[in-house]
Amino acid sequence: MTYADEDGHTREFSLEFGAYEGGSVYVRLAGSALVSLVPASAADAVMYPDWAKLAPVTVFTAEPDELSSVTVELSGVTHEILRLVEETETAEEDGDGAVTLTDVIWSANGWVLEPGDMEAWLASLGALPTEGEAPPDGGRDLLLAVTFRWLEPERADVTGEVRVYDSVHCLCVTDGVGVLVPRADAEALTAAMAELLGGA
Repeated sequence: MTYADEDGHTREFSLEFGAYEGGSVYVRLAGSALVSLVPASAADAVMYPDWAKLAPVTVFTAEPDELSSVTVELSGVTHEILRLVEETETAEEDGDGAVTLTDVIWSANGWVLEPGDMEAWLASLGALPTEGEAPPDGGRDLLLAVTFRWLEPERADVTGEVRVYDSVHCLCVTDGVGVLVPRADAEALTAAMAELLGGA
């Protein structure tokens, strides 16, 4: 097994599996004298992985600097949030040159959103915890629809929807794939966007 730590350094180790004992199996680190008895289901997950389940699942993610705009539908109203880049040139203190300052502004319906709030909201959207898959045609009331438009014109728009699924889950659908997320988190995300657009 190979894994990467927080600094990106890779480490490698080997596990050795022994005989099954009822619902458990013997396992040890290669070369170790310490043998553990672990649940067979945990060992099976390592020995016979379901790669589709092991692959990280995200709802919809986008790097802010790749976007030209984000369209959000809330309560039947559509808002287009533009990502604008302003460059200003200012003289250096010693007067020998100029420095170009770059500011990113998110604007909705003519109003400028608070700096950093849109990036924080996009990060929260991408960090929604997933709790399994569900049919993409499931779900009921639409809480939120988001469309990403990219700076690269040849890149296709990506649209995702967040719908109420049951008392504890919402269904997020992107590119025909449905994943379940905690309803409380989805509703908090929706409320945060409504607050962000409060002045727009």
